[in-house]
Amino acid sequence: MRKLLLFSCFLFYFSILNAQNNEKDIIISSQKDVDNFSQKIVEGNLSISGKDIKNLKKLELLELVRGYILINNNDSLQTLNGLQNLKKVGGFLDIYHNPNLISLQGLDSLDSIGNYLYVGLNRKLKTLKGIPNLTSLKGYLYIEKNPKLDSIYSFQKLDTIFGDITIFDNRNLKNLHGFDNLKYIKGSLTINQNSSLKTLKGLNHLTEIQGNLKLTVLDSIKNLQGISNLKKVDKSVIISYNNELKNLKGLDNLNYIGTELLIQTNPSLKNIQSIGNLDGKGIKIILSYNSALTFCKVLCILEKKKTDEIVLLRNNENCQILDSICK
Repeated sequence: MRKLLLFSCFLFYFSILNAQNNEKDIIISSQKDVDNFSQKIVEGNLSISGKDIKNLKKLELLELVRGYILINNNDSLQTLNGLQNLKKVGGFLDIYHNPNLISLQGLDSLDSIGNYLYVGLNRKLKTLKGIPNLTSLKGYLYIEKNPKLDSIYSFQKLDTIFGDITIFDNRNLKNLHGFDNLKYIKGSLTINQNSSLKTLKGLNHLTEIQGNLKLTVLDSIKNLQGISNLKKVDKSVIISYNNELKNLKGLDNLNYIGTELLIQTNPSLKNIQSIGNLDGKGIKIILSYNSALTFCKVLCILEKKKTDEIVLLRNNENCQILDSICK
C-alpha cells in the first residue's frame, strides 16, 4: 500500500513537472501566431507548423530557444527570413516537409545547436546556404530526400561534428562545398544514393572519422579525390555499388582503418593502388564483385604489413587469387 502511495505521488509530481515544462513551449500554427510573437527567449521548445504561414518576419526578436525547434509542414513558407537574430538552439533543429521552402536563408546568426540538425523531405529546397556562422553542432547532421538540392554552401565555420553525417538520396546534389573547414567527425560519415554527386570536393580538410566511412550507390563518382587529407577511420570503410568509380585516388593519405575495408560491386573499378599507405595491421580487406579490377598488386604490400585477412571474390581474373597476384 505504501509503495502504491509513493508511486501515485511520483506520478502526480511528474504530471505537474511535465505541465510546467509544456507551459514553456511555444506552438506557432498560423500566420496570426507569427505576427503576434514578441519574445527574445523561448524557455522550452518552439514548433512552427501551419499551412497558411507565409513568412516568419515577426520572429525577428528571437535570439535563443532553450529546447528544440521544429519547422515542418509549412505549405507556403519559402525562406526562414525572420530568424536572422537567432543565435542558439539548446536542443535539435528539425526542418522537414516544407514543400515550398527554397533555401535556409534567415539563419545567418545561428552559431550553436545543442543536438542534431535534420533537413529532409523539402521538395523545392535548392541550397542549404544560410547557416554560415554555425560553429558548434553537438549531435548528428542528416540531409535526406531533398530532390532539388544542388548545393550545400553552408557550415563554413564547423571544424568538428560530434555525431554522424548522413547525406542520403538528394538526387540533384553536385558537390559537397560548404564543409571546407571540417576536420573531425566524431561519428560516421555516410554518403549514399546521391545520383548526381560527381565529386567529394568540399571535404578537403577532413582528417579523422571516429566511426565508419560509407560511400555507396554514388552513380556519378569516378574517384575519391575530395577526401585526400583523410588519415584515420577508427571503424570500417565501405565503398560499394558505385557504377562509375574507376580508382581510389583520394585515399592516398589514409594510413589507419580500425576494423575492415570492404570494396564491393564497383563494376568500373580498375585500380586500388591508392590504399598502399594503409598500416594494414589487424584489419580485414574484402574485395568482391569488382568485375573490371585489374591493378591490385598493392595487396601484396598490405599482406606483408600483417593484414588480418584478405578476401578476394569474383573480381577480374587478375585480382582473384592472392598467391597469383604476388608471385
